[in-house]
Amino acid sequence: MKSDLLYIRELDEEMLRCTATVRHESAGYSFPAHWHNYFELEVLLSGSGRHHYNGHEYEICTGDAWLMSLYDFHAVTFTDDVCLVHICFQRGFLRPELEAYVATRGLRCRFEERELKEICALCELLVDETERHDRLYEFAQKALLDRLTVLLLRQAREESATTLSPIIGSSLAYIHEHFREALSMEQMARMQGFSPNYFGNLFRAAVGLSFRDYLNKIRLKYACGLLVSSELGIKEIAFASGYQSVEYFLYVFKKNLSTSPGVYRKSATSYRIE
Repeated sequence: MKSDLLYIRELDEEMLRCTATVRHESAGYSFPAHWHNYFELEVLLSGSGRHHYNGHEYEICTGDAWLMSLYDFHAVTFTDDVCLVHICFQRGFLRPELEAYVATRGLRCRFEERELKEICALCELLVDETERHDRLYEFAQKALLDRLTVLLLRQAREESATTLSPIIGSSLAYIHEHFREALSMEQMARMQGFSPNYFGNLFRAAVGLSFRDYLNKIRLKYACGLLVSSELGIKEIAFASGYQSVEYFLYVFKKNLSTSPGVYRKSATSYRIE
């Protein structure tokens, strides 16, 4: 799908830290490409459509669920009348061990009818707690959301990320939230209270890539999604992906993908950044 506009959706500071609503949309409804400064979890309870996720297109139907991390972007188009649960929550709301995992990647899965019943029950309770808004509602929301996230992780058959140290987990979460900004290993090392050399060795040992290579990987993955999901120009994409120089963006792109952004845009199915 091509979109003329990619924009950010933000939670108003006065809004709840977690909200859950049931939405009904008509066939033909389309929401353009966007990303968030919060997590977004949606479960399709009925209907079908297409989900454009980080530049890839997927057919969606009843039982499909997706959890968007802080650096994913997506768009949806519904081919039927649909009903879906829409949940958004801020950083720090999930149990830390769970957030350290989902903060660095989005998740997609499909629940079968039996599993969908429990999902629907949890979502209904989350909606009720959002509307209740008494002095205990956040405790209930957190417990329900933790359970919902665990079910999503299990269904997506993802391995647990609890082997990541808190230092690396928080560093990865920060990178994925702020990769569009000017970041350096020295800055991250100071934030964690380490020398650049020590932090750099710690990061490479845990992730398998240097800090710079990992940051470029995230930026390039985002840039590739923009190339095939939007009509933004190369210069706009370079800056939107966190590069301070178009020339450096072109250099890194060619070095890692052995092609130019323009060629990638024309033949995106031939290239992938995992």
